[in-house]
Amino acid sequence: MVLGLVAAHWCGSGIFISRIFNGTTGKNLSITTENYSHQCFAFCLDAYYLPAVNSRLAHNFFGRSWFCLVVQKISQFNISFHEPWVFKFYGTLVGIFLINMLSRIRRLLFYYTVSLATFAGNVFGAWLLMEYFQVQQIPAITAGFILQTVTAFFVNRRWTFEKQTKISRGLTTTLAIQVVALLIAILGTEGGMNILGLNFISSRIISGLIAGLWGYTMDSYLTFGLAPFT
Repeated sequence: MVLGLVAAHWCGSGIFISRIFNGTTGKNLSITTENYSHQCFAFCLDAYYLPAVNSRLAHNFFGRSWFCLVVQKISQFNISFHEPWVFKFYGTLVGIFLINMLSRIRRLLFYYTVSLATFAGNVFGAWLLMEYFQVQQIPAITAGFILQTVTAFFVNRRWTFEKQTKISRGLTTTLAIQVVALLIAILGTEGGMNILGLNFISSRIISGLIAGLWGYTMDSYLTFGLAPFT
């Protein structure tokens, strides 16, 4: 599908880019801009999808070199920003940038989602133990925390990181990481309330986000052996 998309657009975008770099559009660009609008858009698609088929090195080359050169060349012409194709071109560049950034933080967003879901299970499990099994508060909270950590590990192993790391080592590592994350959440909440003067909800949300970022970064590096933002 990707290769077909590239093949379908490459000829038109190649003509457009060659004319820009050769300077053949010149003063008549304002007259013929509509002729180049779909070619410009096609080039943007090619420059994003083609590197995805090849390599990250190619992606960096297209993303940082081709786009910069094209925009630099276009900026030399006397182009009105009321031209529809100009909005389409720069809008496509922004869209590609946002898609690229979203792909880099996709795992982080999924990690936060898993953390929220398993935290809800943690609270419910602890309440269930105390309410129906007469378990004391500290053992119930500890059991809920372990349940959350183990569940999150297997979900993240299967879907978030998609890395079949060794279970015994992974569980030990992520448990240590989550203990530190819990301390960050507790101390951060207290510090936000007592030092910064925030209310409990604000302090808990901010400290939770920081703790989640810590957990994600350390789980990426230590538990699953992956760079966190790639």
